[in-house]
Amino acid sequence: MKAVFYCLFSFWLLLASISQSYSQTGMEQWVDSVFNSLTGEERIAQLMIVRANQPGKKYNHEVSRYIRKYNIGGVTFFRNDIMEQALITNKWQNLAKTPLFISIDAEWGLGMRLDSTTVFPFQMGLGAIAGDSLIYAMGKRIAEDCRRIGVHMNFAPVVDINS
Repeated sequence: MKAVFYCLFSFWLLLASISQSYSQTGMEQWVDSVFNSLTGEERIAQLMIVRANQPGKKYNHEVSRYIRKYNIGGVTFFRNDIMEQALITNKWQNLAKTPLFISIDAEWGLGMRLDSTTVFPFQMGLGAIAGDSLIYAMGKRIAEDCRRIGVHMNFAPVVDINS
């Protein structure tokens, strides 16, 4: 536990020293005011991103409890119906004391995790394309799709290695 505390404290000191070298903008002032309003436990919980769902298991009730009780930092979606995900994202954002960080793992587009959405080629197929303009266009489209459904970060591509 002490190691975790020292790690987090060191990270906080690094952020504090970096932030002092920049002038305060309205957004930075808002972030500082929110950070200063959090308890120590809530500050640690803000570093937590929990799994939002898994096929065959209902996490929604537990995640709602984590949001209310601990003020967690975010959720990562894995498999869902697109309308259900939009509704639950909005519900959880309304429950949260601070805005949630919404993420997904969708290497080949939202269709990897959500029904009724575009499925792009797998990365192995993309590696065979000469030039990168199509890959760039695909990445841009995936980013636009993520933004449209309220996802802040797509944890993809990752360093998966075929063996």
